[in-house]
Formats: sequence, structure tokens, C-alpha cells
Amino acid sequence: MTISSTTTTVSYNGNGSTTSFPVTFAFFGASTTAEIEVIERVIATGVETTKTVTTHYTVSGGNNSSGTVTAQTAPPNTVQWHIRRITTQTQGTDYVENDSFPAASHENALDRLTMINQEQETDLDLSFKYPDTYTGTGTTVMPEPSAGKGLQWNAGATALENSTEDLDSLGTAAAASAVTASTKADESAASAVLAAAYAVKVDGAASGSDHSSKAWAIGGTGVTDTSSKGAAKEWASNPEDDTVAGAGTFSALHYSAKATVQGTLATNYAVKVNGAVTGSDFSSKAWAIGGTNVTSTASRGAAKEWATTVEDTTVDGTGYSALHHSAKAAARATAALAAKITVSTSSPAGGSDGDIWYKVT
Repeated sequence: MTISSTTTTVSYNGNGSTTSFPVTFAFFGASTTAEIEVIERVIATGVETTKTVTTHYTVSGGNNSSGTVTAQTAPPNTVQWHIRRITTQTQGTDYVENDSFPAASHENALDRLTMINQEQETDLDLSFKYPDTYTGTGTTVMPEPSAGKGLQWNAGATALENSTEDLDSLGTAAAASAVTASTKADESAASAVLAAAYAVKVDGAASGSDHSSKAWAIGGTGVTDTSSKGAAKEWASNPEDDTVAGAGTFSALHYSAKATVQGTLATNYAVKVNGAVTGSDFSSKAWAIGGTNVTSTASRGAAKEWATTVEDTTVDGTGYSALHHSAKAAARATAALAAKITVSTSSPAGGSDGDIWYKVT
């Protein structure tokens, strides 16, 4: 037959139920002598295991044709089965002089050679080699193995050599560093969690009895309405008469409101004239110029009223102003100045001689 395909391998993923796997390329041998190989690969780790014919699988077909590999137990979904052709690299065709030309065996021999060549090409494709455009002089000859050493290019990048470092020691050191790094990473992660708690946690303490900056700013469990504590927001804005952190502790808003009340009261004591400031107390302005319940009120009266209320009008129902009394005094003085006085030494009737007598006319 002709070899029209260059395929030498085929792969299948297990599913725990499928046992029949078609071999899509031609191979020689049959059943237990089939020139194919089955390799199981663990998907997660890449670990490979070569399976054994009859023990793990059987083969049908072959003899320079395709066929089927049948698993004794269905591979699970955690593995892949890779089926590859491994043609025996021997030549068994013998030509006898003067015999008729054996076309079938000759073709089979050519097919085997082609298959061997294809398989070698597959192996070459998987091997270490330079790219097609490489023009350097580097050799791919491997140095002799040296325990614990790794391969590296020499200083001139012309050949491979064993490293001077003991990779086992480096690996041990790297593993130790990895453990340390992992520990530090865990510590960093824990620190990050703690830092986040110190920044934003409001449903309790961040650590021990310490609370977050957010809790101290706007409040949170263990800070809000807690003796000897209180968030900045509470100290600033708790309503009037609402304590922040226990008895006698009030917010700035509370004291501002109280100050406003006292300021208003002080203003009223200075200028309010439309009634008492508090109880029966009146402002200094009301006592000075008058106001409701000061002006024309029994037993009261403003300074202005006591000074200027018009003549013959009482200030508090009984008393008169300075203006009233001034007017009365002025009237009397005017009357006295206007009187005509006559002096006589004669004793009027009923008088005694020697006295000075006057007569007002």
C-alpha cells in the first residue's frame, strides 16, 4: 500500500467510560506484536507511564493497516492516552536471485522504511535543535554528566558545559528562600488585613481594644456611645443634651447651642423691651427707656419715665418724674419772684412793736 499520511501519533482524553480508541494511521504487527506504544499522561502533573499490552490494553487491526486500541479499564478524565507508532528498525525482506519479483513484500519493506523515517522525523521535531536561521558555530554536543550540576552555555556561547554551581545546593537554598518568602508573604497578607482593619473596620476593634481610624472618625461598635470613648463625629455633632461618652460629656454642637442660648439671653437682657427677659426680670434697655411691663406699671417705671414723664402724670401710679417736680419748683419760684413785698415797722393788728413785717400784694 502507499503511505499518504505523515501522522505517527494520536491522543485521547479519558472520560471514565470510553475504552475503544481508534488508531488512525497504519502500523505493522497485530495483537500482542503490534508495533505501537501507549503512554498515559496525568493532565495535572505531566507524569507519564508506558502502558503494557494485554495487561492494560489490547490491539486489533495492524499488519500495515489502521486499527483499534481497547483499554482493559476506561481511563479516567484526569489522564490522556497517547498512542504512537514504533516500527521495528530491522529489515526482514530477502530477495532470492532469479526468483519472481515479490511485489507485496517489497512494498511492505518500503512502507516500513517510510514509517521508520516518519517516526524518526517526529522524534527529531521534538529534539533540541537550532532554529532554521541560526548561523552561529555553537555545538550541540553534550558534556559528560556531573551529579548536581546543570547545563549552561560557555562564555563564548559556542558549546554546552556543566555549571560550576551545585544545583542541589542551590535548589535547597532556593527552597529555603521560597519557604521564607512564603512566610513573609503570609505575614504581609496578615499585615495587609490588619492595616485594612485599622483603616476601615467599624464593627468592632481592629486589634485588642484598638479601633480603626474610620471608627474614631465616624463611629462604630465599641466607640459609639461607649464610656470614655466617642468618635470625632459624635464629639462634633451629637444633639444638644445627648452625651457622647457618658455623664457630663457633650458635643461641640451641644456647647454651641448652649452658647447660642446664653448669647440670646445676654442680648435680651441688654435690649429686649417687649416683655420680661426671664421671669420678672427686664433688660437694661427696658429699665432705661421703657418697655412692656415696665412703662406705666405699678411699682416700676423706666429711668427715662422717672426723668421725663410729663407734669402731673404719675410714672408708676403714685410717683412723679423729675420733670414734674422740676416744673412744680419752677412755678413756685416764678410766683415768689413775682410777689410785691411791703416792709413795715408798725405792728399790725395782733403784732408786737419792734418786729419787721411784710405784706405780699
